[in-house]
Amino acid sequence: MHSKALLARSGLVFLLVASCGNEGAGGAGSSSAAPRSSAAASTTVAASTSAKPTTASSTSASTAPATSGAVSAAPAAAAAVTKEAFCDRLEKMSRANFAKCTKEDENTVSYLNFKKDIDGSKAECDKRIASTHVEFHPDVATACLAAAEKRGGDTMFFTLSLFPECEGVLTGKAKEGDAVTFGEECEAGLTPLKGKCHKPAAANAECSFMAGGVLGKTSDHPSCEAGLSCVARDLGEGQTATPQCVKGDVGAPCTPLANNCPPGSSCYQGKCRVFADVGGDCMGPSDCRFGTACHIAGGAFGKCEPLKKAGEACDNHEACISGNCRGKKCMSFCGSE
Repeated sequence: MHSKALLARSGLVFLLVASCGNEGAGGAGSSSAAPRSSAAASTTVAASTSAKPTTASSTSASTAPATSGAVSAAPAAAAAVTKEAFCDRLEKMSRANFAKCTKEDENTVSYLNFKKDIDGSKAECDKRIASTHVEFHPDVATACLAAAEKRGGDTMFFTLSLFPECEGVLTGKAKEGDAVTFGEECEAGLTPLKGKCHKPAAANAECSFMAGGVLGKTSDHPSCEAGLSCVARDLGEGQTATPQCVKGDVGAPCTPLANNCPPGSSCYQGKCRVFADVGGDCMGPSDCRFGTACHIAGGAFGKCEPLKKAGEACDNHEACISGNCRGKKCMSFCGSE
């Protein structure tokens, strides 16, 4: 999955081209288009209970007839997905989405990425789930799958890092100094770097992007010490310098090119600011929280607005849930909203 998709959740956008499986720990990965929506859905398991009739009772003063009838059963909670079924269900979903792609979809870069990545996604998922260094959380996994299935389109394993519902499907157990392959494997408070779990890096030290991996919890794996952000300086012509921890905190001075702001924030008018919600001011797509887009009617400033569904008017791809704006209208992509 390309860097924009992976780094959007951590607030480090447009800076690094890195494969999904690297996560600073040496895993394999690939690129794909990013999902634009995080709306959650849920599946339910049907259940019924036998109705118990009420019994009639009387008093010396008066007798009130009791009513009898069925007692409505509360809907049963969705059955939690098992560790063994998680990747299989993701694979089935991805294949079903791919089968919905139209001839128009096939003429897009997103389709080419989708087609390229779908074959390797299950293997990458299986490797992480099977790791002895992780703990699987069925409740989080169930919510993650519901959100992914609702969004549809090019959603697959590599794009799950963008869904807030998917943070914490796996939590790591590997200790400091332990060898790891994926970012999800380090325990909370540690970050993967060069194949091992390390404490957060100090100022000017090398650091790793997407330290929580695809299914880990970003906040559990800070790449740098408090008050620092992991930044890769742009060298031009698609090249970036080795990521390093530099000074950057919410409210602190920053530069848009370096984007030396912590996860969950962007460099807005020279200072790090938490991503704006709906109605907040913005100057570009990186200023708004996940699930919203910056709409600029004119000039340099705009407002963060909810992403638009297929059929709604749009000015650019970023405005659409599908990431696909054609002819000033959001278009569905492989069955997405």
